[in-house]
Amino acid sequence: MLQLSQIAPEFLARVRENVGGFAWWYVDVTTETGDALVLIWSEGLPFLAGSRDARSSVERGAVSLALYREGQTEFYLLEEAPLQIDDVDGNASAGKSRFVVRRNAKSLSVHVELDLVVPGSDERLTGRVRLRGAPFDVALPSAETEHSWTPRLLSARAEVDLRMGERSWILQGNGYFDGNASTRPLTRQGIDAWYWGRVAFGSNRSVVFYDWTPAGEA
Repeated sequence: MLQLSQIAPEFLARVRENVGGFAWWYVDVTTETGDALVLIWSEGLPFLAGSRDARSSVERGAVSLALYREGQTEFYLLEEAPLQIDDVDGNASAGKSRFVVRRNAKSLSVHVELDLVVPGSDERLTGRVRLRGAPFDVALPSAETEHSWTPRLLSARAEVDLRMGERSWILQGNGYFDGNASTRPLTRQGIDAWYWGRVAFGSNRSVVFYDWTPAGEA
């Protein structure tokens, strides 16, 4: 299999040029005790309010963060912020937050430094997220590709150290990283519903499933 990064810059450029296009990079970390993190940095995220407005993805940067304790949601933040994307691998910055992705033939690492405003609070959420594992090769999209889902790390060693005032979240567990991008709006892709999930087994194995229902077939 060949890696998406070989032709991805042209695809990402088309995503950013088209009204309604979107691109996001997704990380999750899970532990055996049910603690977890979900982190997304994005342009044109389809789940933002006003996402159906005629605007390019470049105008709608956002960072989303969810934290779970023993399977229960403990913290959630979805914040619009200008996002500077450096490349399709996910290297980017949003305000004081930095997202760094490095790859070679044998490993891929994700290093995130977060410094986020928390609405309704005088505190900021700060800290880091780290993942490292064997990269997963993905098929090359053709020149006509409109929507590309690209798993990057299926099962990685992961560490999380986040703080907000006196609260802290320190996790070590199984991590996952992927990307999702499209040159046209999600609402115009003939998808009635989709189902995605990941089940981690210990620290070095996970199963990822993805299914979707075409419009009119639900």
